[in-house]
Amino acid sequence: MVPAIVLWIIEFLTRQDSVSTLVLNSILSNTHIPILPTPRLKKTIALRSIHDEIANGSVSSETILDSLEIIEQLDQKERIKIPDSMRLAYCAVAVDCTMKHLWVVESKRKHDPEMFSEAVKTIWRERVDKLEFLKKSELVTDELREFKEEMEAALLDSNACVRLLEKATRNETLRLVMDYLKEALDEMGSPFLELLARTERERKEKEKDADKVGVKASSEPEVGVADGSARKEPGDWPDLMRF
Repeated sequence: MVPAIVLWIIEFLTRQDSVSTLVLNSILSNTHIPILPTPRLKKTIALRSIHDEIANGSVSSETILDSLEIIEQLDQKERIKIPDSMRLAYCAVAVDCTMKHLWVVESKRKHDPEMFSEAVKTIWRERVDKLEFLKKSELVTDELREFKEEMEAALLDSNACVRLLEKATRNETLRLVMDYLKEALDEMGSPFLELLARTERERKEKEKDADKVGVKASSEPEVGVADGSARKEPGDWPDLMRF
């Protein structure tokens, strides 16, 4: 099969909720299928990964952070503007990934110090600091930096933990990630295979309409030179009549 057509098919399948991740992974890992992933396909797969994490109830997942970082790199290479919705989603997920180690039990705030400390280390001291150090990422915002300071403070101050719990909500994180997903997919437009099918369908509909007009015109009496008008030659038909 032509590699380009394979890419169109995979992109289309990736955008379908009805196609499971298991099926997609089996296709992508099949060495007999000629796949030369384009930046567009890579982005589509990364967006699908985010969608699947949310569908599985895992909005506080570092997999989403990985996917957002991959998408940013792809967009920068393609000179696609990084939207604010992406920055907001990244910050919200980073916070939620850390905050999941703080929770409320019977109106009392509890936390797992070791897990929380590890999350601050891996997400903020390593991941976010690396992005900051490289000075290439637009995902590092003032809001993200402020949260980093608050996370560090929460390691030593229980009151800081309380303030964080009052700020962060999982529902808000979910909304922000969904907002970005919608904007990113709208910006990409429909899968190429879907556009191709739509164009072909519209072409056939136009041909069908043209046929109907042609039948109607042929059933009308011809006007000759008797009333002073000339009979039209086939080449004189309007564009709608040519098919």
